[in-house]
Amino acid sequence: MITLERCLRKYEKSYAKLDDSNKWVLTTGTVVEDALYNFGLRCKYEHLAHSFVLDPDDDTYLKENVFTESALREIRDFKSRKRHCCLLT
Repeated sequence: MITLERCLRKYEKSYAKLDDSNKWVLTTGTVVEDALYNFGLRCKYEHLAHSFVLDPDDDTYLKENVFTESALREIRDFKSRKRHCCLLT
């Protein structure tokens, strides 16, 4: 059986391997990966954040004060711009 402690250790190891220079810094100064990691440590249930996957439409981020509405808007806008760039090439 996989224990919560084992999952958290794996999560911590994954985070430790992230290169700070490759992290996404929003205009507010929020580092996306750091915010997801800190939220994941507090989370009492399995969440996408434990895989460093971000769904900007997940209300949990607002309810848990992980990101502000403006930060989520910036994330959505970036995703939208990236998609449009791919369509142009």
